Amino acid sequence: MTRSYLGRSIAAAAAVTAVLAGCTVDGQPSSATFTDPAVQVDALDTGDYPTRARAPFGRAVTDPERVEATRMAQFVLAPFEVNPDLTHGQWPVGELDDAAGIGRAVVPGAADIPANAEFVTGFVTTADNGDANVGAARHLLRHAVLKYRSPADASAAAEQMSAAVAEIDNKPIVPLDGAPDTRTVIQDFGASTAILAVTAHDSYVFFDRYYGPTTQFRSGESLVRMANAITQQKIFIDEFTPTPDGETPLIDPDAILIYALPFTAAYLRANPDSPDRGAVYGPRGIAHTSTDPVTDFQVLTRIGSDANAVENSAVFRADTAEGARTYLDSFLGSNRTRGWTGADSPPGLPTATCQKHPTSQAHSCALTVGRYGAQVIGNTKTDAHQQASAQYLILTTADQRAH
Repeated sequence: MTRSYLGRSIAAAAAVTAVLAGCTVDGQPSSATFTDPAVQVDALDTGDYPTRARAPFGRAVTDPERVEATRMAQFVLAPFEVNPDLTHGQWPVGELDDAAGIGRAVVPGAADIPANAEFVTGFVTTADNGDANVGAARHLLRHAVLKYRSPADASAAAEQMSAAVAEIDNKPIVPLDGAPDTRTVIQDFGASTAILAVTAHDSYVFFDRYYGPTTQFRSGESLVRMANAITQQKIFIDEFTPTPDGETPLIDPDAILIYALPFTAAYLRANPDSPDRGAVYGPRGIAHTSTDPVTDFQVLTRIGSDANAVENSAVFRADTAEGARTYLDSFLGSNRTRGWTGADSPPGLPTATCQKHPTSQAHSCALTVGRYGAQVIGNTKTDAHQQASAQYLILTTADQRAH
């Protein structure tokens, strides 16, 4: 797969004609079984994959910081919202559930500051301008939002972190016009210049490393972009509602992750440090790991898919069945530009649309069932077909009235 599941790696799914075993709501089925006469259920090969939705997850017990970070991702500014050229995702991206991750993903030494004893969670995103990211044309942004226990802790962390950055680079800390709470360190690389900016806002610290052409730094354009980004990030994070103190966040409050295929035992054995279950993201959260972030963000937002599950498969829920098909249709053109070609649908499941990767045996399949859509990927055609077949059966009983 070329990216986080929800996105450009899978082709469009065919329209579904519903046969309902229950009542309808606005022309859509309720939680009764939603089937399609074109599907031959007896012919479906689901392998060892489950064919029923999981039980509700409840609250996060073992990893509340990670779950809180996935919630927060929707309110973390995407790189393309700072500079429209920044659509090529890079490492690091994702949740920061301990202070050690700050040093690995943000800046070396930043994890060692005393204030990080009060660090709660964070999310980091990175993107550059792809093939043009060289020399004088270089553009790259690494942006992190870090949550602390109190505004005082965040203020102390910003001060200590900026001092650590300045000491590492042996550069002075300077203010940023238009961003009075921001401390910056400027790095000159000749053709390009990097602005390192650390901002305290309420209980949060924003860390930014923005590379741009030196000509744009000297003209003030890069500095204005950075100041505007910080202003926008303040607006976004003020819209986020943290989980109250003393509580842990709900893992799946929108009841969407229960419909995704779980990680396999083989995957968990091969990835012992991976969480043992998936996560739920808003449209902007999905965009952070997308190979076509602007399209994903815009289309998911437009169709009302506010909660999107990503695990061994990906599942989304649109406001309408037409919206679900619209999102899957948006894959097709993008996938073709990346070399994915049409492939056979799973036996008995002609409503799923599949594609083959241009340089490997990987196959992906996508399908819709009413307001729901799903994507799967396998290292072989058989594996992708089995996943798609199991996913279809799970979605036939999904609650079509859910919001």
